[in-house]
Amino acid sequence: MPATQSQIALAKAFEPVLLFHRDELYQPVDAKRWFESSTLWPSQAPFDIKSSWGFSPPPPGIPPGPVFPRVPLLRPGQASLAASETRAGQTFVASDRYKFLQTAGDERELFLELGGWLDSDWATPSGHPEADVTGQSFNGAANLAAVRDVVDGDKFARFRVRYAVEIVETNAVERIVLAIGRGVDLMALLRSVLRAPRLILYYFLYPGHEQALLGCETAVGAGRNANFSGDGGCVTVLLDGDAPAWIGHTTHNSGLVEAVVDSTRVGMLVSPWRDARRDGQHPFVFVSKGTHGHYLSAGDKERPSFSPGGIDVSKTSCGAVEDAYNALRDAIIAANETLGLADTATDAVVSLAKVAAGAAIAGPFGALVGGFASLAEAAASDPSSLEVPRPLPAAGPVDQLPVQTGPNATLVGRAIVPQGMVLPPDIQALETLNWASSEITADNRTYPFVVLRPEQPWWPASEWQDEAGYEGRWGTRVQADKMDRRCGMQFPNFRAMFFREFFLKLSSP
Repeated sequence: MPATQSQIALAKAFEPVLLFHRDELYQPVDAKRWFESSTLWPSQAPFDIKSSWGFSPPPPGIPPGPVFPRVPLLRPGQASLAASETRAGQTFVASDRYKFLQTAGDERELFLELGGWLDSDWATPSGHPEADVTGQSFNGAANLAAVRDVVDGDKFARFRVRYAVEIVETNAVERIVLAIGRGVDLMALLRSVLRAPRLILYYFLYPGHEQALLGCETAVGAGRNANFSGDGGCVTVLLDGDAPAWIGHTTHNSGLVEAVVDSTRVGMLVSPWRDARRDGQHPFVFVSKGTHGHYLSAGDKERPSFSPGGIDVSKTSCGAVEDAYNALRDAIIAANETLGLADTATDAVVSLAKVAAGAAIAGPFGALVGGFASLAEAAASDPSSLEVPRPLPAAGPVDQLPVQTGPNATLVGRAIVPQGMVLPPDIQALETLNWASSEITADNRTYPFVVLRPEQPWWPASEWQDEAGYEGRWGTRVQADKMDRRCGMQFPNFRAMFFREFFLKLSSP
């Protein structure tokens, strides 16, 4: 079923204006085209070891193990995302959802690989992509230069400057709020401020994410310690009926990117609609260099932390305490399973805060001692009475946004605007492009821009659907990456993310 004219009109009515840093290398691309152009790999725990990726080569029947080269599930061009588009030699991925779409927690994953890996030592500034995972391949970082070559080439010529839009009507909004409330009456709070809430979500898939961590300036591979392919972002507009009331915009998390049982690669900032500068109903959103943080104003921004307590000492130690965090993760998960939802967040905050404090004092051993002590204390304390400590360390990474060139002018690189819009005189862009916000037909395939999850298996299932969509990562897995900093990210639940932050905003003084 295609998108309705009312859905298309609503999507275009609030299209954001994205204003990029002058040195930004990426622009959002079509997610379906990305999936079709990628290699689909399965992986088993431990996920950051290349012998866990894919299968052993023919002859068949060899059990999984360290036999090279490793073989993926599907090569580029073999994945079909619609039954009607499947041609000879292709596989319709929804025909076997467990094999091609579903993951299994800490036991089985899937990931998309486009552009390959760098096959060189980290001390070497560049390398070449490895077609397969071999016994000699490095596979320690995504080859973002090769990714750019692909998406800047003819294959993606019509599939750049794309967003996907999801429209969540009032009844579905209520189901999301009920799902995240888990017994807490958030519906009453929602109805107290909005009579007919509707949510519009604009999804962006950036081919690459480039980010250096503090404290890594002299370490081998310093330029790639938090780089990955397949970076997702989102701008949301919350309506009351037809009137915009709030805006949400994602930034990359400066804390733990995998905390407790949830990925926290990105987080959402939520602001009243009146705080956004607009051209008509189109909000201006500034995009930071490399990390694709989305903000409502230009200038350097300190990235917030969305991890429990904002704790992540490894962000200033180049991952030196990652092993300690990794060892505590299972213990924290086990402790949280014994707690109610209202206790879990507070307990995790206190646990991770004490881990961080212990690590700062005594290294990994101190982290282990502090972490297990906090778990014991949590079991005997009233979590609601515990205070959240100040985030450590005090200095945080900074997102580089377009800088002010004068008191009345902002110079940006690429500007992506709705059709027919002209930028105001005080925003000067080196390049202005229009959103490719329409359905595209190419190679006998259709590429919609309106998200209809039941019919589009490349999106994960919604909170109220049992049939699974793609649950894997949108970029490569890499070796020696215990904290999942350099592997591609899963598609976040931006709907639930927005409302969690929205209710926190309503509850704050």
